[in-house]
Amino acid sequence: MDKDFTVGQANELIKAGRIYDLHNCFDFDYLTILEDGDLRLAFKPNASHGEGYSPLLLCAEGVDHFAVSPNFGPTTAYHLEEIGYKSCDDEDDNWLLSQRQATVADDLFFRFNDGHYVRFRSQSASLIETPPTPDSPP
Repeated sequence: MDKDFTVGQANELIKAGRIYDLHNCFDFDYLTILEDGDLRLAFKPNASHGEGYSPLLLCAEGVDHFAVSPNFGPTTAYHLEEIGYKSCDDEDDNWLLSQRQATVADDLFFRFNDGHYVRFRSQSASLIETPPTPDSPP
């Protein structure tokens, strides 16, 4: 997977030297699968700890493997716990590979509260800061 970001300390994404701590500074907002199969995973700044951040959108293009936990959604999965990698055929998600251990063939794995997850493999993925919405925290 060609990405414009890296996974940092298992709970952060790093792009152009900027660290996005998804565990502490962001909350899950939504997941969208577009008609062409591309994926959008959105995070909004946490009301208490996200000051100075804009909403984030992770865009995955050319998705060829995708899995999500049952009943996944913004009312059930709201707090990111860990980001890592898994081999497509490995269903044991008790452990994840780090950025250094992963290969281009591995899924990117987002573990949320209560065992919820999103995992995918795509041709490319990019992380985009989006303009705040009127209901974004100050």
